[in-house]
Amino acid sequence: MILILIFEISYFFNRFHILMPENTLYQPPFTLSWLEKDRYLVTSSTLQYLDQIYIKNGYKKNSLYYDFANNLMLGNINSIYEKQSFNNKFGPQIKRYIYYYSLIEENFDKKEKSINFDNKSINLINLAGINYIFSVYPIKNSNFKLLTKRKFNDYQVFIYKNQASLGRIQFFDHYYLTQTFDDFEKLINRDKLDFVILQKEKDWSLDKSDKVKAKYEILNNKDDFLKIKTKTNKNTFLVLADTYYPGWQAYLNGKKVEILRANLLFWAIYLPKGTHEIVFRYYPDSFEFGLKVTLITGFITILILFILMKLIKLKII
Repeated sequence: MILILIFEISYFFNRFHILMPENTLYQPPFTLSWLEKDRYLVTSSTLQYLDQIYIKNGYKKNSLYYDFANNLMLGNINSIYEKQSFNNKFGPQIKRYIYYYSLIEENFDKKEKSINFDNKSINLINLAGINYIFSVYPIKNSNFKLLTKRKFNDYQVFIYKNQASLGRIQFFDHYYLTQTFDDFEKLINRDKLDFVILQKEKDWSLDKSDKVKAKYEILNNKDDFLKIKTKTNKNTFLVLADTYYPGWQAYLNGKKVEILRANLLFWAIYLPKGTHEIVFRYYPDSFEFGLKVTLITGFITILILFILMKLIKLKII
């Protein structure tokens, strides 16, 4: 039994454990030079290719697995270089994100080993502000422009620029309401996607006569804070293609405004025409509640200590 245990431990460390410096393991990938601060997506067929490598080789030292994962910035490697990945996330995930990503289907041609996205998938990719796509297979759709490809020993990497991406910050002058996932899927299948999909009705003042003309400038961008200056020729919705999450607050010219769920996964605010300064900040109610509890607890503790010291001085205790 002891010999079997020793064998199992040795096998595990040899095949599934990496013992080498981080800077040796993760050399800056060639894909890095093609990205600015834009968001990218790794095709699901590429992720499946990685699974095949894992089944075949495991996590061997200097294995193809790590080389492949590093070149495509998988396994949250992108966070080392502060690059945004849409589908490169590990651990617990929001249900809406899982559903949204599941709708981005790839029609994989086994014979030609190529990828073709349908109209719905392209719309979802554009709304998510995905500007680049990494793949081990060529993509047929014309709106994805091939920037470069590189051949490695056992695979090749294609980098595409999405020429129809709407970017992280988007403006729309009309909307549709949805209450179910089926409604969302029907709307997302349309050829022309010039509207935002909301879940809440309100008396919005919108004018569809003129085309939206909008300019924006990002003044400050942090993980928990975003400041934008905008200028529009009409009332619009400003959509931020970041995952909607409770705790975010929005301010228009210093006044708090409502954040709306937009396009199932993202968020938006109603934006009157003109020039405005918009601030998004993450300040959840739980933080404020915790801060109050901490202050009250601290005050009570100090008060008890003060009373105890007085009682000790008076030799009551």
